[in-house]
Amino acid sequence: SGNPIEEKSFKIGVPQVAVAGEIIVNEVLFNPYSGGVDFVEIFNNSQKCIDLKYLFLANRNKDLSLKVVNPAADTSRLLFPAEYAVITVNPQQVKQFYFCEDEKAFVQVSSITSLNSDEGYVVLLNANMDVVDEMRYTEKMHSPIINDTKGVSLERINPKLPSADASTWHSA
Repeated sequence: SGNPIEEKSFKIGVPQVAVAGEIIVNEVLFNPYSGGVDFVEIFNNSQKCIDLKYLFLANRNKDLSLKVVNPAADTSRLLFPAEYAVITVNPQQVKQFYFCEDEKAFVQVSSITSLNSDEGYVVLLNANMDVVDEMRYTEKMHSPIINDTKGVSLERINPKLPSADASTWHSA
């Protein structure tokens, strides 16, 4: 007799436009180890299917205008409800330093907005350039017991807490 039929499953979805609070910044590494790279982890906090090609990451200038706007994916990539995506220019360099629960969450991009190693912004925008989520970060948001913050990311404690509140974030 032949081999049993291997069952394969796949998800399909119709991408929609994300609005404020539906896709959120979940974790940010802005001061990587030597030989490492920045990353931004986002979370789909909605019941929508979102195409990352139509989401954008940016930073802000001192006058708060948007700086270096890059797509969250170079090609079409669907993010389903309750899924995470880790956006970086080099997934291998992230995996070298951190345990990664879901390899499929990585999204390699050719370019990512530059994140200053002391303070800055992570702004998530939809295709209309409306802000979907935004966090302002500073080194001071890290736990005071951490002497060297190099290689330590800031992670959201709970998806329901406001991104703008420093107490939403902790050293991961």
